This record gives sequence, structure tokens and C-alpha cells, in this order.
Amino acid sequence: LSVQQAFGVVSERVRQLVAQQYAMLQEEILPLLEKEGVFFHMTTNWNEAQRAWCRSFFQRELVPILTPMALDPAHPFPRVLNKSLNFIIELSGKDAFGREAELAIVQAPRALPRLVQMPPELSGYPYGFVLLSSFMQGFVHE
Repeated sequence: LSVQQAFGVVSERVRQLVAQQYAMLQEEILPLLEKEGVFFHMTTNWNEAQRAWCRSFFQRELVPILTPMALDPAHPFPRVLNKSLNFIIELSGKDAFGREAELAIVQAPRALPRLVQMPPELSGYPYGFVLLSSFMQGFVHE
């Protein structure tokens, strides 16, 4: 095998393994956790009360510590730490200097928990969690 062929074989095998991992998570692990009272609330399944709680948490706990770093040709690309949670967001409006930036990176500080427990009375589960990435996905556009 050439290097390119070997890379192709390894790449395909990795894709298969990752697909198996996600299938096991979705079809076996998450349903078993739910039976035990552990549930992960995604943005697509929030009801109005849950959405309001998540928005409040996002505004109160996350917005004050998130800093968008604009991406533009005049500045070097921001340093992105390995294994850190980052989001690319589309900006509108002008910055403090009157410049328009189109994109920014928002890096979630490592001190933030990746999982936040939702109050059981809102969750409907004894252990209902919201992923940090779900908060970002649900409200970063605001």
C-alpha cells in the first residue's frame, strides 16, 4: 500500500468506529441513563419554562465572562487551546473603533462546567443536565 492508500484505509476505519460510538451512545447509553433519571436536555427539546431558565442562566452566568475575538485580516488568528470549547459566531454591527467584523471566535473558559444541572422541577428528571454547548447554541445569537 502507498502512504495515501494506507491513510484512506485508516481513515475509513476511524469513520466506522466513530459511527459505532455515536450509535451506541444514542441507541443504548442515553436511553439507559434516562431510565435511571439522567437526561441531557438539548435545545431542540426545551419547553418554554426550560428555555426561560436556560436563557436566564446564560445571561447571568455566561455572558459576563465570554469574550468574542474578532477575526479579521489585520490581526493574527487567535490562539485556540487544544481541547477547549470554541464557537465561531457571525457578528453584526460595528466595534468600538467603527469597524465592521464579520466573524469572531468565542472561547468558553475552562473554569466553566461542561454540564449544568437543571432544577428537577423544571427538568422532569432527578438529574437533568444542559450541555455548555447547548447554552451557546441556544443563545449566542442574542
